[in-house]
Order: sequence, then C-alpha cells, then structure tokens
Amino acid sequence: MAAGAVKVNRTAINSKKCAVFDGVDDIITIPYNAILEPQNFTISGWAKPSSSGGGTFGRLYSKDESNGAIVGMNGEGLRLTVGWLSGTNIDTPYGVWTHFTFIKDGTNIWRYKNGVKVGVADNYTGGTILYGAGAGIIGGRDTDNNRNYDGAVGDLRLWGRVLTDEEITKNYNGARITKDLIGEWKLGKDYKDTSIYGNDGINSGTYLSEVDDAIAAAIKADRTTANDIYLLTGAGKQNMEFVSTIIEESP
Repeated sequence: MAAGAVKVNRTAINSKKCAVFDGVDDIITIPYNAILEPQNFTISGWAKPSSSGGGTFGRLYSKDESNGAIVGMNGEGLRLTVGWLSGTNIDTPYGVWTHFTFIKDGTNIWRYKNGVKVGVADNYTGGTILYGAGAGIIGGRDTDNNRNYDGAVGDLRLWGRVLTDEEITKNYNGARITKDLIGEWKLGKDYKDTSIYGNDGINSGTYLSEVDDAIAAAIKADRTTANDIYLLTGAGKQNMEFVSTIIEESP
C-alpha cells in the first residue's frame, strides 16, 4: 500500500455517475414508444468517450438507424444526424467529460458544448423525420454491433421541444427542466427513465459506476506500483466499487 494520504476535492464537474460501454456489444435498449419520436427536439447528456467507437462512428443514442435521429461520434467529436443528414461536430476529447446539447428546430440543427452555443446552425433539408417503429438504443444501433459507443454516458435527457438558451445553461448547471421532458436516463443507480413516461432501459453488458477524474489523476501520480491498494475516505456514500481500476480512468 502506498504510504501517506492522497488528498483531492470531489466536484460535480470531475465526478460523474454513468453507464460504461465497451465499444463492442454493450447497449441499453429503450422499448418502442411513439412519444420518443418528436419532429423538433432537444437532446443532452454527459459523454466521456474512450475512442470514436465502432467504425469511428460509435452511436451514443439512436432512434431508428435508417431515417431517424442519431447522436454519434465522428472521429473525436459528437454530432447529430437526422434522416442521414449530419450536423457539424462539437469537439469531444477522449477521456474528458463533455456536456453536449443538440437541437432539431424545423430546418435548423443547433449544437452546444458545456452549455454554450457552438457556431451557427446547420441547415436541415430532410423534411419530416420518418421514424421506424423500433426501439431506441443507448450505446449502439438497432441493426448490428458495428457502431457501438466506447466510453461513459450520464444524464441523458430528451425533450419534445426546443429549449431556450437560458434553459440549456440551467440544464448544464444541473437544473432539471421538466416541461416536455419525454425521456431521462440518469444512469446513476439504475437504467430507469425518470421522466413521467417511464421508458425504462434494458441493460445488455454495460455497468454503472462513478468516474472521478481528479481522484484518478491524484492516485495515478502518487502510486508506487500498479498493485497499490487505496482506501477512499471522506467522500460520503458514493459508488466507488471500481477502486482497482479507477487509476486507468485518469486523463
């Protein structure tokens, strides 16, 4: 055991409860519900990708792979694709928590990173979104495992309307915007949808954890060998079941 204490402050920014996906075959299935097929919408969440995922286009969320809506990786960035028309990336570095928000508003696709609007709107010319009557998928797509997401996801939320800039800032800062919230998967202690619609996820392969960059970095800097054992104290009742692997989560 390494000698001495490793002191680090926990904050909401560096510590996230999340589901972790392996980029191979881990997914969370959201059973079909027509309420999850809005024409104009806002989707947001926290992402910490480990790589670009399957085929360098890992799907963080998809509702109908063919003609619906997809939030997915494109190299080292996330983008919204609607009806196969893709918007511009927001930079999403590997191994770093990034908050994303995408909006489909008529003929515009807007993007926000960490609560701040990025660039100008992309023009959407695809008309009505032709959703299929299939399940929603967090971490992949409904056709195969060739586009699986690799990394962590938390606080995934979907609204059946366009949020204002003020609401997007509040959401980023932790406020819960409930008006027209049609899906909310916190992915902290379970896979339930905490919106009023109860679109609970069905897990296949992922695990729930808490990834804390500050603790991981401090332990990594202090350790003597890869086999050092640490006892985490003073953090309150937290899900720290992955103490043996937390070092590997360090940026």
